[in-house]
Amino acid sequence: SAILVLKKTKNTTQATSLFFNTSMAEEYNINVEQVINKSADDVWDIIKNFGNLLDYCTVMSSCEITNGMDGTEVGCKRKLMAGDNYVMETLLENGKNEEGNYIHKYTITDTTLFTGIFDNYVATITVSSISDTSCSFVWSSTYNSDVPEHRNGIINLYISCIDIIRNK
Repeated sequence: SAILVLKKTKNTTQATSLFFNTSMAEEYNINVEQVINKSADDVWDIIKNFGNLLDYCTVMSSCEITNGMDGTEVGCKRKLMAGDNYVMETLLENGKNEEGNYIHKYTITDTTLFTGIFDNYVATITVSSISDTSCSFVWSSTYNSDVPEHRNGIINLYISCIDIIRNK
C-alpha cells in the first residue's frame, strides 16, 4: 500500500510516498555523483520532462506518460517497457528547491520487471551549479531488496545514463 502526500513550496510541488513494507528485505542506498561539463540549466533541460527518459536511458524500449499530465508536473505517471515487462513510475518532485538546485524525484509504483528486487524504490536526481559551464549531477535512490547483487546493476545504469547526458 502507498499514500501520496503533496506539499507546495515556492518553486515546486513536492510529493512524498509513504509505503508500508511488510517484507524483511534489507534497505539499500545508492548515490552516484559526477561532474558534468555543462551548465545546470542545460542538464536540467535534458532531464526535466518525465516522459523523455529515453533521451538519456537506453535500457527501456519505450516510455509513455499514462495519465495525460504534462511531463514536468508532479503526479505525472509514466510506463516504461523492457520487452514484455513494465515499470510504472510517478513523479514526486520536479523543479528548483529553496537552495537553487534542480530536483527530479520519482518512485516505482508497480512493476513486472523488478518485483521483489526494488521494493519501495524512490530516486532523486539533484543538479547543482558549480559554474556557468559545469554542474554536479547526483542520482541517489533507496529501496528494499532481498537480492543484493542488483545493486551494481543500478549503479551501472545511473553511470550509463549520466554519460549519455554528458555527451548530449
